[in-house]
Parts: sequence; structure tokens; C-alpha cells
Amino acid sequence: MKKIIAFVIALVSLHSFAQENNFKLIGDFPNLKKADSIHLCNIKGKDLIPFSSAKIDNGTFTLSGYIPYEDEYYTKVTTFGEDPQYGKLFVEKRELTYSGVLSKYPKFEVNGSLYAHKVYASHKNPEYLELRKKVMALESGNPTDEQKVTIQKLQQDLFPIIGNVEYSWYPETHPKHQIHLADQYYYDKEFEKFETQALQVTETYPDHPGAKRMGYVLQFYKERKAKEAAGIVKKSRVGTQYTDVTAQDVEGKAYSLKFLKTTNWSC
Repeated sequence: MKKIIAFVIALVSLHSFAQENNFKLIGDFPNLKKADSIHLCNIKGKDLIPFSSAKIDNGTFTLSGYIPYEDEYYTKVTTFGEDPQYGKLFVEKRELTYSGVLSKYPKFEVNGSLYAHKVYASHKNPEYLELRKKVMALESGNPTDEQKVTIQKLQQDLFPIIGNVEYSWYPETHPKHQIHLADQYYYDKEFEKFETQALQVTETYPDHPGAKRMGYVLQFYKERKAKEAAGIVKKSRVGTQYTDVTAQDVEGKAYSLKFLKTTNWSC
């Protein structure tokens, strides 16, 4: 009996050791001076589930905890009496320091990283900064329907710049490398190649945020091809315009299928 108890204690100790903190994120964002707390979140369905939280003191905070994968995670900033603000931060298994503006249209720098500084190098891109300035100016007022259309067009140009991430930035053993490798294929024209790589990614990293997103894309195109084979959906002729599809993310922000395809995702 004593041996069994000792074995159980050893297992618990090993589990606790495996779950020890492996990241530390220090933030300094003046635009969050009035905010109360910040939360790093995983996505479960349409919900954001916090796994690390910290109080914000005059725009500064320190987040720490355990992550199974280095990736870009959603942030949720809460302020008493106001709606939450959402953003994203790349978290690595080391100490990172972020500073600047954390918002829907971020502009910040990161120090101490292997990958994040490359992911967010786009924040210094003159084209991004100009588009960011235009869309923020339109959103700051009470935009008309016509201006909302303009905002959407600007966003379709702006967001792909933020998501311009290269799989070559990561070693081949890194899950981000494998995920971006699958994203290089055209889902329609190179479906078999995409399917092979996507299946490998989703089977190897089933709980990785990027692998989950890829699983959704794979399922969508598999169902679409099944309908085409059954004659339910007419195949488009080469050169004709496809019917775009729009869906919302966890923030309620609309994304079109066209945007999904033209964006080199970083999460």
C-alpha cells in the first residue's frame, strides 16, 4: 500500500513539475492606463477561456504561466464600466517585454524574443501605419453605411499585413513551421497536398490553436468538395467569380472567405 501511495505522489509531483511556469510576459501599454485586468486566453468554440490573468497598474502588467505551445494568443482587457478590449500577443517559453499600443490595430515592440519580433515587424511597415491611421480615423466617429464599406475594404488590406508570417522563421520541429507549411497551398487548386499536410498537423498537434483553425478550414473544403461531387454545388468555371462567404470571429468581427484565403495566418 505504501508503495502505491508513493507511486501516486511521484506521479502528482511529475505532473506539477511539468506544469511549472514556462513563460513571463511584461507589458507596458499607455493606452491601457485606465484598464483593470488583462487575460491571456485559449479559444474553445466561440468562447475565450483565460489561462493567465494579471492586474494592470497604470498600463503595466506581468503575466506568467504555462503554455504547451508557443503561439499568438488572444488577450482580453477588462475595464470597469466598459466593454472588453481584445487583441493578440505572441507568447514564447521565455521572458518577453512588450511596449506600445495593444488594441484591434496594434502598434508595439517586443524584446527578448526568438520569433515575436519578426511576427510584429509589420507594425513598422509604412503601408500598415497609413492604413491604420485611415481606418482608426473613420471608426472614431459615427461612420455612415458608405464609410463602413470603406472601413471593411481598408481592413481587408490592413489585416493581411499584420498576418504576414513566414514558416521559414521557425525550425522544422516547431509546430508553427508545419502549420505555415500547410498554408502555402491553395485550398481549392492544391487540395490533396493541403489535406495531407493539414492532417499531419492536426493529428500531431490536436490542441494547438493554429492546428484547430486549420482543422476548421480542412473540414469546410472537404464538405464543399463532397457537395460538388454529389452535384449539390456547381463547380465554378475557370475565371469566374466565386460566391464569397462571411462569418464572425469571437470578437464579432466579420471575415470573408476571400479574406481567409488571402491572409497568411499567424495563429
